[in-house]
Amino acid sequence: MTKNKQNLKILAKKTITLPLIPVREIVIFPSNNMPFIIGRKRSLNALAKSLASDKLIFVSTQKHANVDDPGNKDIYNVGVIGRIVSEMDMRSQMVKVIFEGIKVAKIITFDFAKDLTMVTVTPIKKPVARDKAYIDNISLLIKSQFKDYFKRHYNHVPDDLDLILSLEKDPTTICYRLAPALLVDTKEKQLILEMNNLKNMLDYIYQYLIKEAETYKIEKSTKEKIKNQIKRNQREYYLNEQMRAIQKELGGKDQKDEWQIFETKIRATGMPKAVLDVCLKELKKLKQIPALSSEANIVRSYLECLINLPWSHKTKDNFNLKDSQKILDEDHYSLTEVKERILDFIALALRTNKLKGPILCFTGPPGVGKTSLAKSISRALGRNFARMSLGGVKDEAEILGHRRTYIGALPGKIINAMKKAKSINPIILLDEIDKTSSTHISNPAASLLEVLDPEQNSSFVDHYLEVEYDLSNVMFICTSNNVQDIPYALRDRLEIISLTGYSETEKLKISKKHLLPKLINEAGLKKNQITISPLSIRKIIRNYTKEAGIRDLKRTLAKLIRKVNRQLLTNEEGEKKVSIKEKDLIIHLKGAKFRQHKIEKLHRVGIVNGLAWTTLGGEMLIIEALTTPGTGKLMLTGSLGDVMIESAKAALSFVRAHSGRFGIDDKIFTTKNIHLHAPEGAVPKDGPSAGVALATALVSVLTKIPIKNDLAMTGEITLRGRILPIGGLKEKLLAASRANIKKVIICKDNLIDLDDLEKDAKEDLKDIEIRAVSSLFDFIYEALLVAPQPISSSPSKVSVSPMDKEDSEQTIGKSDIETN
Repeated sequence: MTKNKQNLKILAKKTITLPLIPVREIVIFPSNNMPFIIGRKRSLNALAKSLASDKLIFVSTQKHANVDDPGNKDIYNVGVIGRIVSEMDMRSQMVKVIFEGIKVAKIITFDFAKDLTMVTVTPIKKPVARDKAYIDNISLLIKSQFKDYFKRHYNHVPDDLDLILSLEKDPTTICYRLAPALLVDTKEKQLILEMNNLKNMLDYIYQYLIKEAETYKIEKSTKEKIKNQIKRNQREYYLNEQMRAIQKELGGKDQKDEWQIFETKIRATGMPKAVLDVCLKELKKLKQIPALSSEANIVRSYLECLINLPWSHKTKDNFNLKDSQKILDEDHYSLTEVKERILDFIALALRTNKLKGPILCFTGPPGVGKTSLAKSISRALGRNFARMSLGGVKDEAEILGHRRTYIGALPGKIINAMKKAKSINPIILLDEIDKTSSTHISNPAASLLEVLDPEQNSSFVDHYLEVEYDLSNVMFICTSNNVQDIPYALRDRLEIISLTGYSETEKLKISKKHLLPKLINEAGLKKNQITISPLSIRKIIRNYTKEAGIRDLKRTLAKLIRKVNRQLLTNEEGEKKVSIKEKDLIIHLKGAKFRQHKIEKLHRVGIVNGLAWTTLGGEMLIIEALTTPGTGKLMLTGSLGDVMIESAKAALSFVRAHSGRFGIDDKIFTTKNIHLHAPEGAVPKDGPSAGVALATALVSVLTKIPIKNDLAMTGEITLRGRILPIGGLKEKLLAASRANIKKVIICKDNLIDLDDLEKDAKEDLKDIEIRAVSSLFDFIYEALLVAPQPISSSPSKVSVSPMDKEDSEQTIGKSDIETN
C-alpha cells in the first residue's frame, strides 16, 4: 500500500493523534503548499517524529507570536492536517520545510511530553452549501475581483493562481487557495479557516474584496489630489519667486516690505489691544499662505476691513446754539417745534459736554424733510454723516454682517456706514426703519435692538469682524412714515418727533426761498431770467401736486424751468426774460392733474362734508345717505374699512335711541332701508373720525332736513353721544380751507392742537370759523339747516345722565376761534 493511500485511510478516522507544530503570524489553509522555518526544540522533535513515520503532522497558529513555549491556551484549536513535502537544514539548528495542507481539523486533547507536543484531532468535514446557483455566481464574482486585486497589489497574477482562477470549479478549494493572498491580519484568516458554512466563507471574502477595491480608489484619488496640490504649490512658489525677482529688478517692494507696511498700518489705527492681537494673528497667518490662494484673499480682505475702520479718529463737536439755529433755519423753513426740540438736545450736550441721550426718530409723510433734517443736524454739530437705508431689508445679516465661513462674506450695513463716516462719532441715519420686513426665519428689526441701546452698543459685534466695536459715540437718527409699523421693543428705545405736512402757504414760501433759487441755478439761469408769480405757484400746489411734502412740487417746478429754459434758447426774438403767469401753466404743464373738491351749491338732504387724513395730507370725505323701502337694513358702500363700518353702526344705534329727540318716527326703522355711501369707491377708507359725519347724514336723511353745504366736521363718537378727539387735525383743516369751507366743527378736546399750528398754517385757516363742541347733539344741530322738532309723545329711549346732559348743553362762548 502506498503512503498516500495510507494517509487517506488515516484521515478517514474520527480522531487522529499527530505531532503538533505551532506557527507564528501565518495561517495555513488546505490545498496550499506553505514554506516556513522550524527552530524551536519541540517543533524540531515533532518534525523528526513525522518524518520517521508517515510524514503527517498537525499545524496550528499561535494566538500571540511573542510566546516561545506556547501552551494549550496559546494555540488556536482549529488547524490543518498536512504532510511535509520537503525539508532543508539551515544553520543554527533551523530547518526550512514545505508543508502541504490537506484537511482542516480541530484539537480535542493536548499531550505535552518532555520534548514533544502531541495532539488528538478530529477532521472537520468540508464546508458545503445548499444554494448551488448562488454559490456558483459568487464564485465567479470572487474570481473576477481577485484578478484586479492581484494586479493592484502584486502587479501580476501568479501562474498557479491564474490556473486556479481559470479552471478550478470547487468553491471551497477556491476559497482555501485565495485566502492566504488576502492582506488581512492573522485573526481574520483564522476566522475564514474556522468557517464551516461555505456561503458565509464566500460572502466574507467577496465583501472584503469589494471594500478593498473602494478603499483603493479613495486612496488613489487622494494621492492624485495631494500630488496635484504639491505640483500647484511648487508652481506657485516658483512663480512667486520669479515675481519677487522681477519686482526687485523694477525697483518694486519686496513682500517682506508689504507685510511691514501692513503691520505699520494696523498699529497706527489705534485699535484696542484685543483687536490688535487678532489682526497680528491674522497677519501672521497671511504670511504663511500662498499669495495666489483663495484663503489669502479672504484674510487680506478681512485685515483691510479692520484697517479702514475708524478706531480713534474723532471729530470736534460744535455745540454753538446760534450757529445750529442758523443752519437749521437755512436748510428748513418752518418746523419750529422740531427745531426747538433739536436745539434743546444740543443745549443739554453743551451743558454736560456729552452728546448722549435718547435716539431721535423723525416720523411723518414722505417729502416733509426727515432725511434732510438729519443732514442739517450733522452740519450743525460738525459731525460726519452716513446714511443707511433699511427699506426692504429682510435678512438680519445685512445689518450684522455674514460670517467669514461663507463665500463672499461682507460686513453689515452698520460697519460699512462707519467706514464711510471715517470717524468714531458720526451721525448715522437709519432711513425707513419702519420698512424692514420680518419673516419666520429672520427679524432685522430685532438685530437693531443692540445697535440702538446706549447700554449695549459699546461692545457691538459684527458677524464678519467677530471683534467688539464701540458705537457708543455714534448719534443715531431714525426716520419712518408710520411709527406704528416699528416693533414695540425697538420703538421703546426711540424719542418720536412727528413732522406734519406743509400748509399751502408754507409750500409757497419754501418754493420761493429754497426750491426755485436752487432749480434756477442748476438750470444755468440767472435769478432775473425767470419769475413765477405767487398765484402760479399756488395753482401748481393745488392742481398739479397732491402730497404732504414737497417732492412732487419740486419735480413740477423743475419741469417748468426746463420748459422755460428751452423757450429761452429757441426764442428767435432774443427774449432773455420770462415771466410765468397763472394762464401760462396750461402751455408748459398741460392740464391739471388733480381737481379740488367743490362743495355743493345747495344745501342737500343726506350729504355731509367729512374730513379725512391720508399720507398725502388732508382730504374731504363726502358721506351720502338715502332711504329706500325695505325692512330696516343698513347698507354700507364705498370701500369702507372695519373701523368705519363700526362707526356707522354706532351712529345708527345712537340715532335710533334718540329718535324722538330728533323728531323721527320709530316706524321708519322697520319700513325703510338706509344706505350710506362714500364716493370714490375705489379708494379704501377707514378710521373712526367719520363718526360725526355718519350720524349727521343719518339724522338728515331720516328727518328730510338739509345739511349746510359750507360746513365740514370731524370727530369720533361713542354710543352715549360723546365726541372723542382725532388725529391729523392740521391736515384736515387745510383740506377744508382748500375746498372753501366756511365752518368746521371739531371735538372740544382738539382745541389744544390749534395752539401747535405754525403761523403760516394759521394764515391759511384765517377764513374758516372753527367751532369746538363735546356732544354729538351739538354737532347735528349745528350742521342741519333747521333744528329738528322733538316728538313730545316719544321721548328718547336712552336716559341721559346728569353729566351727559351738562356736557351736551355746554357750548363755547365764541363760535369762531381766533387763528391770526
